[in-house]
Amino acid sequence: MKKLLTAAIFCALSFILYAPSLAFSQPEVIQPEGSLFCTDFEIKYSQTSETQTPLTPTPTGTVQGITSNVEEVAGNLRLEAENLPDFSQADKNFLLALERLLPADLKKNLSIDQTPLKTKTAHYVVGKDSEGKQTQAEKIPETEITLPSWWTSILGRSKVLCGLFNTCPPPKSLAIKVGQQNLTSPPQNTGCLLTGNLPKTEAVENLSSIKEEFKTTSLWQKITEIIDDLINWIRRTVTKEETKLENKTRGSLVGGETFNQQSSFIDSFLPQGLILADKNAPLVGQAGYKINVEGKDVPGGDQLYYQNLGKARARYCLQLCSLYPGGTNISAIDPLCPSCDPKDYPLENFEDSLLDKSLCQKNPDGSCDYFQPGDSPRCDGDPICESGKCYPLMWRQANDYTSVGCPVPYSATNCNDPSVCRKMTFSKNPAGGYGGCQYSNPNVCVRTDRNAVGSCAALCNWACCAYQQ
Repeated sequence: MKKLLTAAIFCALSFILYAPSLAFSQPEVIQPEGSLFCTDFEIKYSQTSETQTPLTPTPTGTVQGITSNVEEVAGNLRLEAENLPDFSQADKNFLLALERLLPADLKKNLSIDQTPLKTKTAHYVVGKDSEGKQTQAEKIPETEITLPSWWTSILGRSKVLCGLFNTCPPPKSLAIKVGQQNLTSPPQNTGCLLTGNLPKTEAVENLSSIKEEFKTTSLWQKITEIIDDLINWIRRTVTKEETKLENKTRGSLVGGETFNQQSSFIDSFLPQGLILADKNAPLVGQAGYKINVEGKDVPGGDQLYYQNLGKARARYCLQLCSLYPGGTNISAIDPLCPSCDPKDYPLENFEDSLLDKSLCQKNPDGSCDYFQPGDSPRCDGDPICESGKCYPLMWRQANDYTSVGCPVPYSATNCNDPSVCRKMTFSKNPAGGYGGCQYSNPNVCVRTDRNAVGSCAALCNWACCAYQQ
């Protein structure tokens, strides 16, 4: 504890040295990096019709036939309710920590923006073709989501705290604003880990449907049963048509990955055995859908999985436990926290999201290099080849593109900016390579919109991250 207090005092003194610049500088704007929230669920649609005709003198008995055909199917889907894992009490605790740690002359300059952030999610309704492969969604329902103001606040406060404890670059100002990004929804092939803890959640009050109609193709099965009723001397023809669709909700939680990074300051207060290393897990929030297929209401899913928020909750809750006597019901202090037993915070999957690996070029050791097949051989020392080719998912120095006549595929002017490209270190994957994407190197320079792109190949030229510590 003495070491922690000494560290806190040292960091506070460091802030004092920067007091003039912090006091009079312009507000710092955080460009938030999103994390994935998602779910998959099956939609079953069927309809039955029956006709009756008089029997002829020579009844044929019972006949059954099954035919299948891929046809268009349309309907409407709307996200009616969404609950976000409730970190609002953590936000209040972060404020209390700042009020205790910051000197008075700095505290008066503390200003954290609480303007609600917006994001959107797409609902990809897909079927299957005659070969069992998923079809592409043609018309895609979308929902605009306005997040609670405490979510904006916790991004700003955790930025100051992680700077205070030297686990991220210190803020340039104590007036923190969070930039509003026009995040695109991740594509339908983005992986979704459908397991996790269900913590206390808070309803997102503002959901606005941008589009509700969907259209796709799907394999329809038509079952016809002809039954001869000899008592009533009639023939009944019963026809049942059924198809199975799947919804893939894919959205980006604005600042989700930023919060994961900035909450690392809590590790300063945890015993070495509780520092959570390279594992993570989703947190589950409730959701409500209204779905109509071909004019008929059908049931939908009731959960959303917020990828990679499990580690942030475990950090926060276990540190909160250390502030109270043994035996305290920590759930009464903050319902987000189930207990003070680390076993109640299982972290099983790799910290990186389950993204599309279709561009993976397998190496003999099971690791992946990501480049367009046929464009170039593997380049040693980099997870994606850099041989003057045009890589549409890769961020590079602008002149790397223009010098070989390739169009610059992104609007950022400087990929050295950590808000554009970020250095990651992934753990060894038992199946080969590193992390969930099985990169061929543990250190990978990734695009910060990698989750929104939904592909493991959304990387950066290593030079973009080479200077980052």
